Amino acid sequence: MDNIGTKICVLSILFIQILLCISCANGRNEMIFSESESLLNTDPDSALLVLNSNVCPEKLSEKEYNRYILLKIQAEYKSYQDITSDSVILSVRDYYLEKKDNPNLALASYYCGCYYKECDDGENAMRYFLEADKYAGKGDDNNLRGLILSAIGVILLDQFDSEGAIRYFRESAALDRLTGNLNNAAVSYMQIGDCFQYLEQSDSALHYYMKCLHLVDEGNLCHEQSNIRQNLGILYARKGDLAKANQFLREALEHAPNQDDQIKIYLSLLDLYVENHQIDSVNFYMNHLLQKKDSIKDIYVKANLFQALSEREEMLGNYPEALEYNEMYAENLLQIITINSDKRLLELQKKYDYEKIHLHNTRLRLERSYTFIGLLVLVFCVVISVIFLSREYRRRENMMLELEDKVSKLNSLAKKYDEKEKTFVSYLLKHFKVLKKVSSLEIYINKKQSHKDEFWIKKFNDIVYGQDTLNWDILYDVMNELHNGFFIKLKALYPQLKEVDFRILCLTYSGFSTEEIAIVLNLSINTINTKRSAIRKGLAIPSFANLRDFLDDKLL
Repeated sequence: MDNIGTKICVLSILFIQILLCISCANGRNEMIFSESESLLNTDPDSALLVLNSNVCPEKLSEKEYNRYILLKIQAEYKSYQDITSDSVILSVRDYYLEKKDNPNLALASYYCGCYYKECDDGENAMRYFLEADKYAGKGDDNNLRGLILSAIGVILLDQFDSEGAIRYFRESAALDRLTGNLNNAAVSYMQIGDCFQYLEQSDSALHYYMKCLHLVDEGNLCHEQSNIRQNLGILYARKGDLAKANQFLREALEHAPNQDDQIKIYLSLLDLYVENHQIDSVNFYMNHLLQKKDSIKDIYVKANLFQALSEREEMLGNYPEALEYNEMYAENLLQIITINSDKRLLELQKKYDYEKIHLHNTRLRLERSYTFIGLLVLVFCVVISVIFLSREYRRRENMMLELEDKVSKLNSLAKKYDEKEKTFVSYLLKHFKVLKKVSSLEIYINKKQSHKDEFWIKKFNDIVYGQDTLNWDILYDVMNELHNGFFIKLKALYPQLKEVDFRILCLTYSGFSTEEIAIVLNLSINTINTKRSAIRKGLAIPSFANLRDFLDDKLL
């Protein structure tokens, strides 16, 4: 009897200890989850570290496991990590749907939308964001609703529905202002400004960018202070206001929190000076970026830098340098692919460690990944080379076709020349020395010299445009003499016209074709057509009216 009593007592103590251990484990997990939750908004990297270091997923209860996954994906997403392998969030959403836990269901649905968005599945992302908004609305969670509406706006913007995106971003900004979330509200205003930029409504874009600027300066939000000033700089650059563009980009540089953000601003400044042909400034920033390239830690920024440098060199016609930078871009792209591949493999190992993924399978996957990456880089290099060579070939071919057409038009002009005729055409062609130029071209063509494109283009330009330019004062006098003071009356009636406009009008009035005018003025046919349309509009000439008849009515 005493032995039985002793055994019962021992079993009772063991049972109590087990309950205490379970209670302590539950209390410990609850403490870890609470600590992670408190770090999510301020330091998501630390929140993720706490979860990964102190929690064993396979030992959690169903309730704890779903909470752990929800916290983990929040921390990953907020710290800008890849979540495309976290499809388990879909089962977490199903769990909270079954439990009818609306607050957590809204949160899980939102991150289901984020998962699909990162997987480039906009349709499913939109479906889950709308579901998240429905459940968040039931609990009056305005902070979460602000995030959801902003995410819906981003999806609509990706689908080129800028007007729909503006509507959601405005609602998001209003909710963020209501909850005191100035950071998110500022981002929403910036996104609204971006939408108006896409719609080419620069004044509206400027209005929202300035609202954002006021908000970030009021809240002293350093990173956003840099971003919005960079956007304003780009906006003013597009408006052609170089001074303000330069001012805001330099202010953005002062607020940039790290070197990688500074590099992005330097690239914008480089764009600004390339577009305005300020070669000294372009060279300065190019050299500055090149000096910084080895100290950049973020491989994504480094890849963007080499891509941008390649594009700038190509724009400036420095093709060897452009190709060299493009190869550097490809090398960094390879590293990014390798890093992402390694991250996903490690994530799989952590997530499914309890299933004991064998080292052999991992090695095989890595080998296949490296083989695939090698083939991908090879194909990428081949494609880039083919594109570059084909573009260069087409450029040369178009230049030669244009040259042949110019020679043909010059021959046509020579046939029009008649020294006995006292017409403006004859005077101009004589002054232009068209017969001599055609004869010189024929001599060089008959010599059958090197047929390199550059030789013929240079020789054509030397013969046709390398000599004395036309004396338009003499030609205007001829025009006045032949047409009863035509040019004097034209200039008196339309003093606002530019010199090139007067020349186009005189040549058109005298019967020169568009192609012939392009030859005489050394302009492209498109430029002549554009300027002639602007002249018709400026002189209020009816659409179908004959230009010569119109000028006769006005001047003669």
